Amino acid sequence: RGARAGARLGERALAYAHDLGRSPVGALPLGARRMLAYLCAIEHDPELLILDEPTSGMDPLSRARLWRELREVADRGVGILVSTHYMAEAAQCDRLEMLTAGHVSASGSVADITAGRRSLVVHAPQWQRAFALLRDADLPVALDRRMLRVPGASRDEIARVLDGLAGGYSVTEAASTLEETMMLAERGGDADGK
Repeated sequence: RGARAGARLGERALAYAHDLGRSPVGALPLGARRMLAYLCAIEHDPELLILDEPTSGMDPLSRARLWRELREVADRGVGILVSTHYMAEAAQCDRLEMLTAGHVSASGSVADITAGRRSLVVHAPQWQRAFALLRDADLPVALDRRMLRVPGASRDEIARVLDGLAGGYSVTEAASTLEETMMLAERGGDADGK
């Protein structure tokens, strides 16, 4: 309809665009532009759908809806290639190719990539101080509620850093997450364990 360039809109995309009002696409919030782009792409029944950070700028509900739809589309046989730096989003995929500094650092399913990887979990009443000490010691530490997750560190390293921490601390072990595995790869380790 008077468009000089761009894709033709199907019924779903037109309905979605109509609900957005008369703003130019470039003036829409990023999440709305992402959803509109997805709806335009899927209208053509592609065999392969390539998405670059598809949920960037989306609210949590829109993100969940898009991922539910992507799973349904994939179940119908459409190949979907997603590039993302969000590990929670990457974990939605069946197969991953993780890149670190432009090179493949791990391949496979989330279970393949994280298999056998363990992180130490630090519980401390003075968790803020423990976090600062571990970070200052250049250990890869992440906050999980009031627990500290330290992938790739040994109990001895943690004991050396937290020695004398007021209120004490305890350390348990847990399976590493995808994000922790990637964190180690970015620090120079090999996520595949090679």
